[in-house]
Amino acid sequence: MDIIEIFALAVGLAMDAFAVALSTGMTHKKCGMKQALTMATFFGVFQAAMPLIGWALSSRFKDLMHYNNIIAFVLLAFIGGKMLIEAMKDENEEKNNFSFKTLLALALATSIDAMVAGVVMVKEKIETVSISIAIIGAVAFLFSITGFFLGKRCGVFLKKKAEIFGGLVLIAIGIKMLF
Repeated sequence: MDIIEIFALAVGLAMDAFAVALSTGMTHKKCGMKQALTMATFFGVFQAAMPLIGWALSSRFKDLMHYNNIIAFVLLAFIGGKMLIEAMKDENEEKNNFSFKTLLALALATSIDAMVAGVVMVKEKIETVSISIAIIGAVAFLFSITGFFLGKRCGVFLKKKAEIFGGLVLIAIGIKMLF
């Protein structure tokens, strides 16, 4: 893989993280830099770690790879559905924080496709894989933090609809991953 292919792969893999960060920023209006950095770090680390895991264990994961989309769908649909339910029942309470479990689930769900990318890199040299995972992690971090703050800006205008939109985005990403 050359550097352009690595960046293209990194951008493609970061799009799910960007969309999730965007919807999270919309629904967590009072969260600030600390929460944005935490989310971006989770997404960046998971996006970098998953290709390494896929690369290192590619021979053992071949039989399990067809389940990755189902796992991502279930996680995203669950979290998106939870956001929709919360949007319907709680009008006055603003979201101030997100839990470790939620961040973990979102980071895992948005990075499962990165494990498949690692399997694709199985023929690459370790130096290329190292550069790839660093770029993938950095791009995911940057896209996530950008998405979060863009979502905060949009969420101010959309108010209650932002949480509904965010939940629907997560569910849509999950459905997309099934196909």
